[in-house]
Amino acid sequence: MLRKASAVMLFLFVVGAIGVSAQEMDRGMHMLESVTGIASDADAQRHFLLHAAHFADPNATDPISVNALAFKKWFLNAIDGFNATQATLSDADAATAMTSFLSQRDAQVSYYMGQLTAKMQPREKQQLYASIKEMQSRMKSGISQADYKKLKQLTKAEIQSSSASGGGISPGNYNCSTQVITCKATYSISGSITSPLGPGPADTFSRVNGGVGANWTTITGAFAISNNAVVVTSGGSGGTAMMYNNKTSNLTDQYVQARVAVIPSTNAGISAAARMSTDGQNLYEISFYNGSSCHCFFVDKLHNGALTHLMIIGWNPTVGDVGALLVRGNLLSAFLDGEKVMELRDNDIASGYEGITGTMNGGAINNWSGGADGDTTTFNPLIEGNQTMQPGHGNPIHTPSTAMSINGVQTTQNGTGVCGNCYFYADGDFTVPFVTGVPISIGDGAILTCSVVGRFF
Repeated sequence: MLRKASAVMLFLFVVGAIGVSAQEMDRGMHMLESVTGIASDADAQRHFLLHAAHFADPNATDPISVNALAFKKWFLNAIDGFNATQATLSDADAATAMTSFLSQRDAQVSYYMGQLTAKMQPREKQQLYASIKEMQSRMKSGISQADYKKLKQLTKAEIQSSSASGGGISPGNYNCSTQVITCKATYSISGSITSPLGPGPADTFSRVNGGVGANWTTITGAFAISNNAVVVTSGGSGGTAMMYNNKTSNLTDQYVQARVAVIPSTNAGISAAARMSTDGQNLYEISFYNGSSCHCFFVDKLHNGALTHLMIIGWNPTVGDVGALLVRGNLLSAFLDGEKVMELRDNDIASGYEGITGTMNGGAINNWSGGADGDTTTFNPLIEGNQTMQPGHGNPIHTPSTAMSINGVQTTQNGTGVCGNCYFYADGDFTVPFVTGVPISIGDGAILTCSVVGRFF
């Protein structure tokens, strides 16, 4: 599956797009939902930094981690300092102070985004902002009419708008029973693979020269063992040999990786494939290709026999290089020598087998392995923003929470309750174990609980 072409490379972390289920979180606590809308560019950049900081190694030295961690530290300290003074101010002074704080917040986002991108090449910067824009598209609200009716009955309040879906409470007016709160809230969720997929088939090809063995089913062309590695001995009618490992079942989520044992000759290459169909018409793959004008590492898609290059980067052909491809749902992540070089979404191929493809003189690979399911994923839902309550209603307390429903089991994580004119923030951390062959049902959402003198709205 090797041809030269241009491609777009997306990277960073997964942005969750998970459906919401509007449910009462606790007795006496009512959900407050926003009008339909999309988060602003500033909101999206702020949440990008906060999510990146959540998953960052505190000792990391890359510019994304360093600047994201620095911003989050400033932001949380600034919220605490700001809220400590807000509770003592008059409504008018509190509103003025909030405007000033929001201006400082947005200025800090701009500063740290500038620091983060200062040494990026133009294309890298473009790809970063494209990734953030994709996340922003998921930070929008919406709910079906049926769910809206259920929500209204559940809360017994004057719900005037709709609930968040897929990570997206956005600017709007909230209704807290008969007390009106003007609220600008932003909600989002991100997730990250935190451990490898469960072990699957593996083949080092460290055995006597000859056939590849009974664990492999050849689709076209031919393969053989040569000097403890696998090589293509015939490209078949289309010039590309293909085989899949028959020890796996036809799974959806999987990974595949392989090590370069022999560098391909000019204009030839070899690949490790995931979600390969048994007729060879569909697959995703990573390819080591040694072209006359492009020594490249490819990520390819073959869909109904049509080839698309999803990514191409320069590759300095080296024995011992390891490529890997992780496919979960519609998210593809490619790695070269342990470094993530691509992350994007594609919906065309839902399942298949792990395998190998290659051309004549395409070099050789060994230490091939695959896997499926069995990993752990951590989700990071986040709600934050500012609100005011119409004066004359005592001293309202607003408590933000993030919530996730995993296989019907609801879990919430509460933020700190703050005054009516304070800035609220809640940052959740939910880890989900996956079991081979067992589907996981996940819903997410956010809640803002309003109370005055112990009375909930």
